[in-house]
Amino acid sequence: MIEIGVKEFRDQLSLILDKIQNGEEIIIKRRGKKIAKVINYKEITTPLKSIKDFREKIHIKGKTLSQTVIHQRTNERD
Repeated sequence: MIEIGVKEFRDQLSLILDKIQNGEEIIIKRRGKKIAKVINYKEITTPLKSIKDFREKIHIKGKTLSQTVIHQRTNERD
């Protein structure tokens, strides 16, 4: 991972983009503080196998939204 300043990033943009394309990660600093991390863009090559499998992996904690709304409305009327 390479850390560079904003001015150096601007001055050497083409060279830095080549490094990023080859897998290097770049941290950009402004006045010594880290402000950005630039990494190689990767396409997602494996889409979801099935939406059903995805939904089965989601677990709801507590009440569902509809149950919460009904409960709130009931409490407002009391």
